[in-house]
Amino acid sequence: MVSNKLKILFERFRFMWIAVLFLWVKTYVLYKVGFRIQSDNILQEFLLFINPLSSAVLILGLSIFFREKLKNLMVIIFSFIATIVLYGNLIYYRFFADFLTWPVLFQTSNAKDLQGSAFELASFFDLFLLLDIFILIVLLVKNRVPRLVPIQCEKIIILALASLIFIVNLAIAQIERPQLLTRGFDREMLVKISEP
Repeated sequence: MVSNKLKILFERFRFMWIAVLFLWVKTYVLYKVGFRIQSDNILQEFLLFINPLSSAVLILGLSIFFREKLKNLMVIIFSFIATIVLYGNLIYYRFFADFLTWPVLFQTSNAKDLQGSAFELASFFDLFLLLDIFILIVLLVKNRVPRLVPIQCEKIIILALASLIFIVNLAIAQIERPQLLTRGFDREMLVKISEP
């Protein structure tokens, strides 16, 4: 019964799960290529690999709160917004050799520093960050996603899945680096271990 509901949930939101996979892989590749984050051991590499998953499920899972006809369009919009945030973080990292944080986002003086050199920091290869968005648009236009009957509590299930992945990730991170969030930390280590 439960496995049947999960099967329907994955089939019903197949487009969203494809987008989750794209965003997850894109974030991991960006960690390794754009930010050049190195892992000291297999556990850190595993954490670096799984930490974008909970955010991807949560961000793209927000699309299920929209009307049926808008769900897939919202998946593309949320994917694009997530890509813009990733790209902004990449540009910031190229300029300051540091990661964006919430307090930094609200400091407009840093944005002024970046304005003049944003185009200089951009690379032709940055366009690959948009590749999944184009693929999603083509999939949406070419393939009609089947309209399956909604299952009970599907919104709760998807949000619970995102929360569960985040909690498991944080628990493993606690094993790797005890008191990670309560003591002084290296931002690169925080990015490796737990997606904010």
